[in-house]
Amino acid sequence: MIRILLLGLLLSTGVLAQNFPSRAITIIVPIPPGGAPDIAARVLAQKLSENVGQPVVVENRVGANGNIANDLVAKAAPDGHTLGLLADSQITINPHLYKKMPIDTLKDLTPVTPVAVNQFVLTVNPSLPVKTFQEFIEYAKKANPPLAYASGGNGSQHHLTMEMLKLRAGINLVHVPYKGGTPAATATVAGETAAVWSGSCSRPWRRSTRNGTWACSSSNRTPRSRSASPRGATSSRSGPSPGPGTPRSSATATRCVPRTSGTEVGARWSSSCS
Repeated sequence: MIRILLLGLLLSTGVLAQNFPSRAITIIVPIPPGGAPDIAARVLAQKLSENVGQPVVVENRVGANGNIANDLVAKAAPDGHTLGLLADSQITINPHLYKKMPIDTLKDLTPVTPVAVNQFVLTVNPSLPVKTFQEFIEYAKKANPPLAYASGGNGSQHHLTMEMLKLRAGINLVHVPYKGGTPAATATVAGETAAVWSGSCSRPWRRSTRNGTWACSSSNRTPRSRSASPRGATSSRSGPSPGPGTPRSSATATRCVPRTSGTEVGARWSSSCS
């Protein structure tokens, strides 16, 4: 289940209250609309705008598995007016996947706090003749040609989670990358691909009884998934990050205070993986 850790946005000092923010704040999101970081960013933008009295704009800058968005945030003016609602995987995994990175993600970004934790569920196209996770594995083993699966892009957690399942279950699947989790989930429901690991973006389809939700990428089974992922768990944490050199006072102006899933944000998110 997605846990939401949002939000009380606090101004820190009298000097900060006078000088920050002096104009609109931009939150850069590395995925298309509809995914977990995008939803978190839009809720965050509304609350932040109410708190600081300035417009907060969400920009979706998709590409290179988050590297484009990370680069824009890192090279923005270090005054706190540009934030990235970034996923931890794109900060920690990308340096190991890309030979050349535009920035040093561990040095050039300044994570403030996590605001959302997103687990993934395995969703399959309803035309597949399977009713359980084990039936999907057995069907995939026999499929010739191999089944195709969608992901949010090369190196995304959707991609790596399925590759981990392939290795551990001994199945062969063909990877079809899309530009984000929402296009990947849409492709699976439309029949372009057979399966996808995805988070909140596939919730509308998962709630339909016609679409199979056979496993969750957690060590614990969620209420609507049939089983937990075997011998492994993956999740994604998202949170706001300004670039390097941003004054500490400006960064703390966007500090998030944890809330439980009973908040307004939690109400939108708490069942996303169930």
